[in-house]
Amino acid sequence: MRFEVLRLEEGPLHPFELGDFRLTVNGRSIDSSASPRLAHMIHLSLCDLIEGLLRMADGIDAFVLNGVDSSFRLDVRRRRYGVSVFDEKTRLDDTPLASLIEAVRRGLEAHFRDAPIEDPEAPVIDELLRLRQALNRLD
Repeated sequence: MRFEVLRLEEGPLHPFELGDFRLTVNGRSIDSSASPRLAHMIHLSLCDLIEGLLRMADGIDAFVLNGVDSSFRLDVRRRRYGVSVFDEKTRLDDTPLASLIEAVRRGLEAHFRDAPIEDPEAPVIDELLRLRQALNRLD
């Protein structure tokens, strides 16, 4: 399983930059850039994604990620043998919640490793870094 943040720009990470996500499970992908629509504000959307995963780890059965500034929608639902992730066109194989969380952790590490943060104290980035720490504390 692989989660990637796809930036549209190079250089330092900007709090409100636009981009896309790609989640791949067993060779099948949900890629937010595949649909004809605007890219979304990746850092705001990452905050929403992490909050959903944290709530799911606390026991909720489902959450929906709506890409900020776009029509992209990602549904994550608890199933008998893990979680199901789907958008309007693709449903990925069910996977353990822990595997999805680990994939997002690795994707975030790569995202922050690849470019410096333009303004680490910007509220959006500060919140994202706080949520990332909470995600990293999950067992």
